[in-house]
Amino acid sequence: MRRVGCYTRAAVERLYPTPVRDYALGLVLREKNAAYLCVSDDRADILRGGRLRRLAGACALPEDVLVEQLLDTLDALLPHDDGDPLVLPSLTLSEQVSVDVHLFRARGRTWVLLLDVSEDAADRRRAQQDGYDKELELGRSAKIINRYLGGDLARFVVANGTSVHDVASRRVLSILFADLRGFSSFSQGRPPDEIFGTLNAYVGLMIRAVQRHGGAVDKVIGDSVMGVFGLDELDDDSPTRATMSALDLLRDAAAFNRRRASAGVTCLEIGVGVATGPVVVGAVGTRSRRALSVFGHPVNLASRLQGAARAGELVLDATTRASLAIELRMSDEQLTLKGVASVRAHRLRPEP
Repeated sequence: MRRVGCYTRAAVERLYPTPVRDYALGLVLREKNAAYLCVSDDRADILRGGRLRRLAGACALPEDVLVEQLLDTLDALLPHDDGDPLVLPSLTLSEQVSVDVHLFRARGRTWVLLLDVSEDAADRRRAQQDGYDKELELGRSAKIINRYLGGDLARFVVANGTSVHDVASRRVLSILFADLRGFSSFSQGRPPDEIFGTLNAYVGLMIRAVQRHGGAVDKVIGDSVMGVFGLDELDDDSPTRATMSALDLLRDAAAFNRRRASAGVTCLEIGVGVATGPVVVGAVGTRSRRALSVFGHPVNLASRLQGAARAGELVLDATTRASLAIELRMSDEQLTLKGVASVRAHRLRPEP
C-alpha cells in the first residue's frame, strides 16, 4: 500500500498533447479492464461501472458479491478523505485475478479505481519464484524474512508454504486485540525504567499467550498487541484458539496482578476483543523493508470490541462465538461501536 502524489490537470495538459492523453487513457481503460466504484461517505449510495461485470465474471462471482467483498476488504480505508491518492498494489480477488486498487477523493466522494494486473502479477510471480525458492533452499530464509517481511507473522506465512513475494491474499482469520488499561495514567511522573519495565512485563504476557495457542503477533502498538490466528491453511479452529488465548491472557494477567499486589506494586488490567472473518494479508512497504500485515473489517471490529471490553473482560463477535468448539457461558448483547454498525457481541470474564 502506498500513497502517491498526482499532477494537476493543468500540469498534465502542459506536459502531454491531447493525442497522447487520449491514447494513454484508452490504453489503460481497455487493456486493464478498468472498473470503478463511487462511494458516499455513509456508504448509502454506491455507484459502479466500467468493466466491473467482466471483472466479476473472471472471478466467477456475481457482480454484487464482488462489490460486497471489495467494500469489506477496504473497510478500514473508507472513506478516503486524504488529498493524495492511495494505491493498494496487486490485490488478489481470486486465484486468477489480481487488481491494482486506487483510492482517491473527488466531488465529495471516495472513488475506487480497479485496474486488472493479473497477467503482470503472474509474470512477476514466475520470474521471482525460482530466485526466492533457491535462497530458501540454501538456508537463507531468515535473511529473506528479515529483509522483505520481518516479524512473527512473516515467519508463520513462510513456514506454511506461502511465497515471500506474494503481495496480497484473502484469508478467513481470527483477530485478537489486547490493550493495557490505565497505562497512560500509570506512566505520569514515574521514572522511565519503571515505565518500560512494567510495559514489557504486561506486553510480554500478552505475546506469550498469543504464541502459546499457535497465533502470530502481527504488531505491538504501545501498550496494545494484535494477534492473528488461522494463517495455517489446515487450521479450522482459529476462533477457538484465539478465544483460548484471550482467556489464558486474562488469567495470566490476574495471577500476575496478585503477585504485584502482594508486593505492594500498582496493578494494571487488560481488555481483549476477538473477531473472525475475511481479511487481506499483504506485504506493505518499500523494496528495502517490507512488513506483512493484515487488514479488513474483522481487524477494525476486533479493535472496537477490545475498546468495549471492561478491564479483565473478553468480548467476542458473533462469528467467533458461533464457531467455538468449546462451551462457554457469556452474555449475548447488541453493541454500538464507533465506526461500526450495531453488532451482536458476547462478553465474558474468566474465572481465576
